Amino acid sequence: MVTSDGRVRYSETDATGRLSMTGLLRLFQDLNYLAVEDVGRGIGYQTAHRAAWYLLSWDVRLDAPPALSDPYRFEAAFYRRSGSLAKKYMTLTDKAGDVLATADTRWAFVDTVTGAPLPCPPDYFGDDPLTDAPRATGSGARIRLPDDAEHLAPLTVGDALIDENGHANNVRLTELAMTLAGFDTGCRRLRAEFLRQTRPGDCLTPVLATVGTDATNRRGHEAGTVNAEAVNSTETVLGLLSGDGKPQAVFAFSRNT
Repeated sequence: MVTSDGRVRYSETDATGRLSMTGLLRLFQDLNYLAVEDVGRGIGYQTAHRAAWYLLSWDVRLDAPPALSDPYRFEAAFYRRSGSLAKKYMTLTDKAGDVLATADTRWAFVDTVTGAPLPCPPDYFGDDPLTDAPRATGSGARIRLPDDAEHLAPLTVGDALIDENGHANNVRLTELAMTLAGFDTGCRRLRAEFLRQTRPGDCLTPVLATVGTDATNRRGHEAGTVNAEAVNSTETVLGLLSGDGKPQAVFAFSRNT
């Protein structure tokens, strides 16, 4: 398990002075990368071994956005590993241990040159054990694009979205999707599935729709109690279609958690 203490920074806040969804995504990404660098599994390892964990999907909830300079504790741990696949759960809590935000994520260990899945080496994690599966996780439901989704103007992927692996950074791609879907502000839950790698020069067609949901609002983490309540709400779904018409990435945004 990885833990880190910090405070909400100005660049991570929105117009209300509280942590935004984009700020949370960048915070989760940055702290995860720093954690793997600390144990020698960062960029240097990826280059030498041509292998890295690629994000397949995430379900992120911003339950109680903290204010500028509020302290927080970040925790991240793998709770399932099998072959080239793994699941990791992340939480952000306040000083009292109350949950501020969570992310349930799926990863694949891949060859960074070919993109093919690789079995994770037995010694990769050292003495870091698996944790128990969290009590509150994502719904597990796939994101579906309705047949009547609205087609938006095509776009070409520029270098600003690309990271050192030569494909789109997942946070930057998600931020682009949030803008296209009208969720630059007020997003409290997002789900994303990264189905194929997005590279510079790719021409993508965004498709947009609003769908009804009959979901369960589940809050809590492994140290607390999960409260469940039925929630009738809507999600805005957005897909980025490649030239063959198949989705390269799909997203779902909601103003409720």
